[in-house]
Order: sequence, then C-alpha cells, then structure tokens
Amino acid sequence: MTPDEWLADFEAKAAELQRHAVAFRRNLEEAGQLDTDVSVPAFRTPEPRKPMPRPAPVPPRTARGSLRSREAGGSGLSAARRVAGVVGLVVLLVGLLSGCNLFVQYYEDVDELCKKIVADWKAQAEVVDASYVYVHGIDSGQQIDFDAIVRAESDTAEVLVRLEDIANRDYWLSMAYDREDRKSFQYVVYSSDNPPVKGEVAVSKSIGQGDIGVSPKVGLEKYGPRPTTK
Repeated sequence: MTPDEWLADFEAKAAELQRHAVAFRRNLEEAGQLDTDVSVPAFRTPEPRKPMPRPAPVPPRTARGSLRSREAGGSGLSAARRVAGVVGLVVLLVGLLSGCNLFVQYYEDVDELCKKIVADWKAQAEVVDASYVYVHGIDSGQQIDFDAIVRAESDTAEVLVRLEDIANRDYWLSMAYDREDRKSFQYVVYSSDNPPVKGEVAVSKSIGQGDIGVSPKVGLEKYGPRPTTK
C-alpha cells in the first residue's frame, strides 16, 4: 500500500468516526441526557459547562429506595461518561482532520532509500525481481520488508552476501541513517524455481533472510564517510 493510499484510507475511517460521533450526540439529545444548549465546536475547545446546584439532602430510605437512588446516580454518571466520550472523539477528530498527521510518520528519505536498494538489486544479473513494503506509524515505528527473487542457477551464498552488502551500503550513505525513529529493515530472498505467491510472505520458501544495518565503525571502514546533504 502506497503512502497516499494509506492516508486516503485513514481519512475515510476518520470521516466515518466523525459521522458516528455526530449520530451518537443526536441520540443523547433525543434521550434528554445531553443539554442541547451546550455545543462542541468542530475545531475549538468546548466551553465549560456551568456547575450544577448541589442537590438537597435526601431523607433516609429503605434498602429498596437506596438501591433506586444508587441506580439513579449510576445513570447520571453513565450519561456524563458518554458526554465525555463524545467530547474525546471530537478532540481526536480535530487532530486528525486539521492536517497535523500525528499518526502518519511517513519519511520521504526512507522511501527513497527503499527504492534505491530495490533498483540496485534489480541491476544484478542474478536477480529476477525485487520489491519492498514500507509500514509506518506511531504503533509500528518504521518497518521495511524487502524481498528478492534470484535465478535458481545462481551461486546462492555469493548472491546473498552481495545483496546484503548493497543494502548496507545504500543505507549507510542515505540520510535516513540519521533518523532516530525505531527502524527495522529486513529482507527475504527466494529462488526463481520456488517463488512466493504475489503478496505472500512465505519465509518457509526462502533461501535466505536477514537484517539490513551497519554500525558507524563498520560503515566508515567499508563505505567511507557519510554524506552531509542529500
């Protein structure tokens, strides 16, 4: 899924969530559990509600009456919680729809790095195809999965070492190397005589897999100084 497709899907879900919030508020108003004179602006902080007067002391009741009193209090608390839930949804939607993109975390330099690694892999005579999937977000960090298909007659061991070396070099020389976000670069390699189904991650079919990454010491020794600009 491309970043634009992911963002379009996310915005559609946010719009649907907003519709549910509006419908929920309308139901509360119709049930008489929400003051209709208290509005929650779509893109402003809601005005505070006026404090309610303290109720008069209630004389002692029987056990049955006490139970009803507790139930009434619980109903009021439940209504208050529902109102708070609606306000919370509105606040969330304000953040989502105001263009803050707090939940996106898409980085162009990371995407460009992925494209370069795939292009450099495809330039190798032994590689039949290569691709990547870039997953990003606050909950998932930066997760990048590469896969490549090499010709069955190739020297598998030599090709695997070369592909990993190319990826490490490109990563070291990329501006994405400087990002402090939690990143995970992994690759899986398949043979052309037993490739995975398109869109499938079949590690059991792979002829090699591993992580992409290099320490500053090794990177400097093998690939030279890092660039200071793109």
